[in-house]
Amino acid sequence: MNLGDMQKLISDSLKERAAIFARIGKRHIINIQYIYRIIPMQQSLVLTDGKKFSFQLKISKEALKQLKMMIVDNVKGKTNNK
Repeated sequence: MNLGDMQKLISDSLKERAAIFARIGKRHIINIQYIYRIIPMQQSLVLTDGKKFSFQLKISKEALKQLKMMIVDNVKGKTNNK
């Protein structure tokens, strides 16, 4: 199974709850609820639950910039809906 197939499976299985997952670049699908830090200049994304695990991924600067913009747009959308 390739990443595109996995992305479709997540979307089909979880429906609206699949929005917590995001594809980052060509290699990763992440749960956005675990994003701790985005560091585009170091090509680094840190994921953590704040208790038991912390994981750092190397991801392209462009993919991290897109992720950051997606999060900013999401936050702006939520504040405009209030």
